[in-house]
Amino acid sequence: MDSFVNYYDILGVKSSATMEEIKKAYRKRSKETHPDRKGGSSALFILVQEAYEVLSDEHKRVEYDLYLEEYIKTHSLMKTAAYSDRKFTGPLPKMKNKSLRRNIIATLCSIVLLIVIAFGVLKYQSDIQEIKELKKQISTIQKENESVAEIDTSSDEQAPDIYSVKQPIKESASETVYYKANADPSFIAFYEDIKPVYDTLIEEFNKVENRDFKETQVLLNTAEELRVLVSNHILNGQYEYARFGMVEGLEKLISDISVNSPPYELLNDMGDIQLNYRDILSVTLEQ
Repeated sequence: MDSFVNYYDILGVKSSATMEEIKKAYRKRSKETHPDRKGGSSALFILVQEAYEVLSDEHKRVEYDLYLEEYIKTHSLMKTAAYSDRKFTGPLPKMKNKSLRRNIIATLCSIVLLIVIAFGVLKYQSDIQEIKELKKQISTIQKENESVAEIDTSSDEQAPDIYSVKQPIKESASETVYYKANADPSFIAFYEDIKPVYDTLIEEFNKVENRDFKETQVLLNTAEELRVLVSNHILNGQYEYARFGMVEGLEKLISDISVNSPPYELLNDMGDIQLNYRDILSVTLEQ
């Protein structure tokens, strides 16, 4: 079975696409295939992340393009050779025992079918477990959002409704942090390196009066510092995609602040950053 994947086809771009086109296609495909979205697929979502990881890195993309070119040439030659054999060598000699031939083919087909079914069952069970874990995390985050989104009715000045749509989570610092017994060292290092700057970002974001982000140089600097720190880490397994999500969210936050985007856009950016951050902490810290 051919396991080669054309990352350009996955993102829906040409092999000559610019970095900006690749980034735009990645954001679009990530939203379309995200497991939380109706019609999304965790398998396609993972392929989209893999494609972006390779094509967004200049060195990895050069190596992949060489491999893609060689793959196309090789398969082109194989197809030509197969056509040539059919055209000039004539039909294969008939087997003396036709029933034996049919039995062999039937057995091979049965084996392949059993392998495909077994793989599908395992994949389905794995997806079900991931969905259950994701629902638990989303439920926890929603409860925390509801608890911090309450508006003080005794205030003389009430914020517009647009600001109460999605408020950033005000992280509560715990005096004692307990790591899970099986926590990966790379996750612990990520948490200890990121936490101080992450807390500063939340604090600076919540300090902005009336959600007026025109004068927010400190917030911009903090977001950029956090983006660099997150980019310098590498995590294992599926949580590497959560780290990529944090980087994407910080890049969008910096861009939206720079162009004076509406406050609700910035609130959505912070929500995406926090969702991915908490996803990583779920396998690092004891709740």
